[in-house]
Amino acid sequence: MMVKGSRRTGGVILLMVGVVLSIACYANVAMNVAEALPVAASVMTAATGKPAPVRSDGADSTREDGEQASRGAGESDADCLYDGMTVSQAAQCEKRVAEQVRKQHEEEAAKQAEAQRNAEQEAAQRKAAEEAARQEEAARQAAAQAEAQRQAEAQAEAQRQAAAQAEAQRKANEAAQAAAAQAAAIGHAVDRTCATTLQQGLAACQGAIDLGGLVEITVESPHGPDDPYTTAWLAHNSKGGDWILHTNIGDTVRINGRDYVVTGGWDQDQRKGKYDRQLPRYLLQTCYYNSDYMRELILQPK
Repeated sequence: MMVKGSRRTGGVILLMVGVVLSIACYANVAMNVAEALPVAASVMTAATGKPAPVRSDGADSTREDGEQASRGAGESDADCLYDGMTVSQAAQCEKRVAEQVRKQHEEEAAKQAEAQRNAEQEAAQRKAAEEAARQEEAARQAAAQAEAQRQAEAQAEAQRQAAAQAEAQRKANEAAQAAAAQAAAIGHAVDRTCATTLQQGLAACQGAIDLGGLVEITVESPHGPDDPYTTAWLAHNSKGGDWILHTNIGDTVRINGRDYVVTGGWDQDQRKGKYDRQLPRYLLQTCYYNSDYMRELILQPK
C-alpha cells in the first residue's frame, strides 16, 4: 500500500509539473517569479494532499471552491488550480492561463501601439509647427530683404537723379560761360543811344529801350558831354539783353570794340522807382525773367 500510494503521489506530481511547464511554455515565459510562486504552491498542495493555504478572499481551498474557481470569471491564474483537480480541469486551467496571458500581451501591445501613434502624432505636429515657423521666418526675411532692396534702389535712383541734375547744372554753367566768353570775344554793338540828365534818370530813355537791342544811355553832367556822370548800357532780356544774365564778375565784356571787366554788381528792385545806390561810372543792366528785379553790373575799362 505504501508503494502504491507513493507511485500515485509521484504520478500526480509529475502530471502537475507537466501542467506548469506547459503553462509556462504556452505563455511564452511571460509569467514572472511572483506569479509562478502561487501556482507552484497550488501544485504542491494537490500533489501532497495537504490543505492549501488560505486565499486572500478568506475561503478554504476545497474541491468545491476549486471547481467554482475554475468556472468563475475574473479569478487570477493561480486560483484555477485546486486540490484533487482532474486532468481535464488542469487542461482547462492551462487554457485559461494561456488566454489571459495572450490578452495581457495584446493589451500591452495595443497600449504600446497607441503610445507609438501618439508619439508619432506629437512628432508630426512638432515637425509641422517647426516647418511653419521656418516658413514664417523665411517669409519675414524675404520681406525684409525685399524692403532693403527697394530702399537701396530708391536711394540709388535718388543719387542718380542728383548726379544727373548736377551734371545738367554743370553743363548749363559751362554753356553760360562759353556764351559769355563768345559774347565777349565777338563783342556787342550799340543799337541806339539816348541822353538824359541826373534829374530825369534812366527812365527818360524808356522808349529807346523798348525798341529793343542794346541802348547806350549817357547821364550828362554840368561838365559837358565828354565828362558825364554815368554811361549805361541797357537792354530788355527778351530783346537782345539775355546775355547780360549770364555775365559774371570777372568776365570781360566788349562793347563797340572796347573791353570792360565786370568788377561788381547788385540786384535792383525796379518797383522802388530809384536806385539803391549811386550809379557807377559804367553800368550794364537788364531784367530777370518773370521778376521785379533787374541785374546791375559794374564795369571797369581795361
